[in-house]
Amino acid sequence: MIRHAMQPRRATVVDDRIVSVSGRELLAVEFTDRDAPTVTATLPLGFRVDRVTRLGDRLVEVAYDADQFGGTGFAPELRLASASAPDAATGRIDLPPGQVVGLAVRGSVAHVLQFEGDTWRTEERIDWKEEAGGTAGGSDGTRVAVTNQVSVLVPGRLHASLVDCSGPAPARIGSVSLARPTNYWGSAMSAFFPSDATVVWTETGGGTSGYPWWYWGPMTDAAVGIRPALGIWWPGIQGNRHLIALDIAEPGDPVVASVTPFENNGSIHSFSAVARAGTRLHFSNRHSVWKNPDPEGDRVIDTDATWIAPPGSWQPEIYETRFLLD
Repeated sequence: MIRHAMQPRRATVVDDRIVSVSGRELLAVEFTDRDAPTVTATLPLGFRVDRVTRLGDRLVEVAYDADQFGGTGFAPELRLASASAPDAATGRIDLPPGQVVGLAVRGSVAHVLQFEGDTWRTEERIDWKEEAGGTAGGSDGTRVAVTNQVSVLVPGRLHASLVDCSGPAPARIGSVSLARPTNYWGSAMSAFFPSDATVVWTETGGGTSGYPWWYWGPMTDAAVGIRPALGIWWPGIQGNRHLIALDIAEPGDPVVASVTPFENNGSIHSFSAVARAGTRLHFSNRHSVWKNPDPEGDRVIDTDATWIAPPGSWQPEIYETRFLLD
């Protein structure tokens, strides 16, 4: 087995070497010992860039394994390159595992946020089973141990890294990890800096807009079908807003200061993008309330000629403006 991350596209044998070419590199492997082939040379041919931002006359480039169905085996990395020669990296550094969901540069420091989704692992669990004819828990040895394989949920995590980009090669300053916030599933995040000692990560953009609620009900007293309930509004899945504040007063030892969720619970939804003004972060959201039907209002007739009260509905109220103080 060749112990090297690769995506071979073409390969051939030259003497005692396997020469493999992929979209990323040319790879030479010596296979005299077929049980332990050795990588003898690599030549980068290209690399992917998923996020890029400018730092003076240089570029900060971030690449990560975006294939969530098995991956490519290449570790996420941050590279520095000249803006005039973006294909020639002057230095690189490996990042923690996980999808890169946010990148921002402040001064000469790159702030990178990565997301690892929930995973499952298999563990052995010992259960006690009663033998036929015995009494469970008895002293006559009528219980036997049975080993079962059980799946255990491993909650996802967020990783925040601070990388010094002042030199030709990047250098890691500090990092911190935290448990995946409730109902966060890897949305793109933007960084805001209310002060030099604080960075706040939050979802880029806002929630989606509402849509008409369609329901199965009578169109006339003789027909049943689907029709839009005009004037009735249903918030549906409108996304969530999380504010993740990190204390970076000591860049080498960042600390999670707070995690503030504003979750879509059916009444709070449709979040706007975030704007910073001084030490405040401003955004708005829509607030809807459930309206019960008016017992004296219009009624509809079902196919069996019985009277049915109209359904209740979610109705949009005012937009609420919120802000976070440093």
